[in-house]
Amino acid sequence: AFSIQLVALEPARLSGDGTGPTEHFETSPGSPGVLEVGIGTGLVPPHTVTIGPSTNPRVGLAGGDLWYALTVPDGQELVIDFEKKSATLNGEYINTAMRGRWPDLARKSNTFTFTADAIGPTATFAVDTYLTYP
Repeated sequence: AFSIQLVALEPARLSGDGTGPTEHFETSPGSPGVLEVGIGTGLVPPHTVTIGPSTNPRVGLAGGDLWYALTVPDGQELVIDFEKKSATLNGEYINTAMRGRWPDLARKSNTFTFTADAIGPTATFAVDTYLTYP
């Protein structure tokens, strides 16, 4: 397991309205991991989590766990959109496979713990976020 922390050097340039810069955090292929997403005193609303080939993937957060009773096949991705509270697998909505509840995300920093019953050798777990003003 490992952690990544992002520090914004010029927070005045960060818009947070979807037009500003985004950041991408990713685990090593084929292994579970921990990603800490936060920027100094700025706000970090994680928008999407992308999960590669795995079985019953789980995203652990301080606000509660969110997991999916499904298999993500090779070549496909599960994309969880925290802003829209929806998930897609290969572009198809799969909210019915969700277990747990949508967690309340912290405004400044969130730690994501990714696990699954089985993880493919090329699978990664990633968080993408917009950067915003403090």
